[in-house]
Amino acid sequence: MKRLFALLLLFIPAISGVQAQSEYERLRFGLQFSPNFSWVSPQSRFVNAESAGFGFSYGLMAEYKLTDNYMFHTGLGINQLSHFVSLDSNTYRNTGAPGNMQKIFDVNYRYRAQYLEIPLAIKMRTNQMGGGIRVYGIFGVEMGILLQAKAMVKNGAPLFDPDEYFFVNRSEDEVIPTVTFSDNVNVFRMGILMGAGVEYLVSGNTHIVAGVRFNNPFTDHFNGPQMTARAPFMGLHLGLFF
Repeated sequence: MKRLFALLLLFIPAISGVQAQSEYERLRFGLQFSPNFSWVSPQSRFVNAESAGFGFSYGLMAEYKLTDNYMFHTGLGINQLSHFVSLDSNTYRNTGAPGNMQKIFDVNYRYRAQYLEIPLAIKMRTNQMGGGIRVYGIFGVEMGILLQAKAMVKNGAPLFDPDEYFFVNRSEDEVIPTVTFSDNVNVFRMGILMGAGVEYLVSGNTHIVAGVRFNNPFTDHFNGPQMTARAPFMGLHLGLFF
């Protein structure tokens, strides 16, 4: 009995090592780069969508294998979005104007917002086909925290109106970059993440990933009382798992 107990004590670390190795083999890490284009989807008549802008994201990605065909996908990345919006002509408060009011025409912005983002998604993939290829689909949510926001205002030097929570402008024929600001862009972003693509087995555990992704937010891009819009984006997703 004592000998059997001693053998069990020797065998337990071996079992633990196998389990730890098995858990480790379920995890994989990689790098990703995703060029994208984003646009504004107005939620009020006051904001008008103009052309889409180009941006990109980069960072780390990680996956935990639930089964050979289902994986939990996450990561940590920096995502920069760019898009163009315009506001309806309106009357704004201006302390330098007679009567403190002024009519502003053709207010146009180019926004650039940078986020720290974390996806939480389920990845579904086919069995390996000929040539080491798997087709996958991905669905989940993606959360972002605003790091910084900038805007370029068309038609002259911008005037910040604290009552309206955005920059307006008074002259014509110039594009003036504003100072860095974030008080009129929501600090938190969350959206539905959808995508599809292919994995290609290079050798061993090394895989190349290529696909497309679409992020459809359900949080407001702005936090001003009149500027209400969402900012979806679509991009090409490129990655390398090691």
